[in-house]
Formats: sequence, C-alpha cells, structure tokens
Amino acid sequence: MAQKRQLLHNKKLLHLAPDGGTYIFFRYNDKQTVKVVMNKQHQPVTLGLARFNEARQQDKTATEVISGKTIKLDKQLSVPARGTLVLDIVRVK
Repeated sequence: MAQKRQLLHNKKLLHLAPDGGTYIFFRYNDKQTVKVVMNKQHQPVTLGLARFNEARQQDKTATEVISGKTIKLDKQLSVPARGTLVLDIVRVK
C-alpha cells in the first residue's frame, strides 16, 4: 500500500479534459500506472478506450483497486453511475 501511495503523491500526472460527465487522470512512473476514472452522471457510462491510446494504456490488463477485480482494457470500459474506478494497470513486458 505504501508503494501505491508513493505513486499517487510523487510521480507524473496526466489528466484528460472532462468529457460527458467523466473525468480521467493517470499517475505513473517507469514501472507502474494508476488510472482513475470518475463518473458524475446519474447513469452508468461506457467509455471507448481508443482516445486513451496516448495515455500510457498500451498494457491491456488492470486490477480495479477497490474490488480486486481484473479488467481487460481492450475496447470499452464501463463506469458505474456516480462512481469511481481506480485501476492499477499491469505492465506487459
């Protein structure tokens, strides 16, 4: 957990302009990327992932930090209504 806190507080930040009630930012270093997706809408949202290709998302698997669930980052990402996803993106070597 301390390593994740270090990443959130001491590494590079990339944030994307809010779009359709969603806000996304990345904290990253050479070894790890954390993606945070927030949805302020009152209904779930499905995001196409093509717009994030430049945003350190070349790796295709993530762990949702809160639930521990593995999420495949291929074409779309579902975000619950008024919800937040915190994704630890696994680096594929």
